[in-house]
Amino acid sequence: MKKILVYLLFFLVAFPLLNCNKNGDSDIPEDVSIAIQNVTASQEDYFETFSGLLQEIDTASAKDSIVSLLLSDPDVEWAVPNITGVNIQYKSGIKGGLFLGSRGEDDGEDILTDLVYEANKPSASRLKNTLNGVYNVPPTKRTVIICPAYDEFELAVDTLAEIHDSQFDRTDFWRPEYEFGSHASVEKFAFLQNYGVIILYSHGTPWPSDKNIKEVYLQTGEVVNGATNSRYWKYINEGEIPILHGYRGNVYFVGPEFIKKYNYLENDSTLIYGGFCFSNLGSWPETILEAGAAGYFGFDWSVKTNKCDKYQYILFEMLTDTTLARPYTCQTFMSLLGKHSSYYDKKYERNVSLLYSGDPNLTLWKPKTTDVINFAYTHCNFSIYSRANYTNTKTGDYNFAFNRSAEVEGSYIDGVFTGYYEYINGDYEKYDTVIIELDLVNHLITDFSVYGSVKEPSSVDFMITNYLITSSDTPLPLNEINRYVVINGTEVEDYLLEVSFETTWKDEVDGTLVTNRLNHLNYDEDSELEVEFW
Repeated sequence: MKKILVYLLFFLVAFPLLNCNKNGDSDIPEDVSIAIQNVTASQEDYFETFSGLLQEIDTASAKDSIVSLLLSDPDVEWAVPNITGVNIQYKSGIKGGLFLGSRGEDDGEDILTDLVYEANKPSASRLKNTLNGVYNVPPTKRTVIICPAYDEFELAVDTLAEIHDSQFDRTDFWRPEYEFGSHASVEKFAFLQNYGVIILYSHGTPWPSDKNIKEVYLQTGEVVNGATNSRYWKYINEGEIPILHGYRGNVYFVGPEFIKKYNYLENDSTLIYGGFCFSNLGSWPETILEAGAAGYFGFDWSVKTNKCDKYQYILFEMLTDTTLARPYTCQTFMSLLGKHSSYYDKKYERNVSLLYSGDPNLTLWKPKTTDVINFAYTHCNFSIYSRANYTNTKTGDYNFAFNRSAEVEGSYIDGVFTGYYEYINGDYEKYDTVIIELDLVNHLITDFSVYGSVKEPSSVDFMITNYLITSSDTPLPLNEINRYVVINGTEVEDYLLEVSFETTWKDEVDGTLVTNRLNHLNYDEDSELEVEFW
């Protein structure tokens, strides 16, 4: 009797497997299977026609022509030109399209040269780390780079992968795993759990079009096949896994809802970098966070490849910098980028920005000693005034006066108040970044800096474009500084106020802009700083 039960159980389990066809789509309803086959076959023909049109006429005209042809197809509900090609909604429910690509062309700069320059700009290297003392680190130390279009981005991805190896080596995170090309399959996006850091490096396409973006879909590295059709046919049929035809053939795309349904990321406190176009649009930020991710970076338009690479490099360069007394967090990274978190794209005539959503305290390492958090001071009012005379090689003597005041929100940790503030001030664009770090227990000024830049008004031929006010490169005891300081109503003598700035003027001969950097000269006795905490 026991043997009969065993054989019966084996038969019940094996029977469905024995009846599966080799193409793997036996579980698909016949009408869905036929619909997928029709979509892939017709898109292959349409893409061939589309490619021919692109050889003869401009891209916009080619899109309009192929859309007109698609609208006469009885299986097509609608078709629209899109920034990435043509999007197609089929009457069966399947989402399709003809895909030309969406990663913006770079600026023609060498990736390594560009990365080195970006890493050393003032906003990333001159500003000291400013934190609120709370550090949340993903408990899972596995990291992964997922690059479906590896054949397109091989040089850039290999360069970044080598750099990331050395960056993550500074922490206890593992070196990244690589899921490139066909390995970046639909199935891979269904198993993103157990990673602390996920870097997505791919194409993205807006839906239904870039004129009306309701969702964004990410290109996988998997060409349409029977096995995946069989496993995910419901998502294909309902449009959650679009099929778009590009130069690789018919390829699957996935959206954030698919990732959310198959992944629970909360236990990993995952940090995700969306290195693909439109990655901060549609429902990506909120859906990825709802899936349990702790932090998500994305772009609000089509991003140039080298810009995407630079932000990726700087982000992990800062988050893994264990030489600091305290780590950078995702929020301080964005704060220090300031206005550099956007760049102007001439092709699209708009700013393209990197945005962050999620835990502001997310980082990739913690200091060895535990900070004692004391909320005695959370805000700071400061006002600063300074005058200096200097001689400019072009214009002669010039008197420089600086006067600023602001309220800064920060934190008081182990006797050190740390605050950061950025604002626009003046009749024309002026960006001021204020960094305050005062050790009130040991009476040290560890950092007081004001960075600023002004946009040149057309009516002025000479102006200051950048300035820096700081206590010193090293901490100085308050009683050894040589100007006037008031902290919470108590006067402290001898405060050194250093001023350095850049001057820009138009050359009188050819009208070109000339920049000259000068340091402080001939201070008077009027420099003063007042700081009040509460």
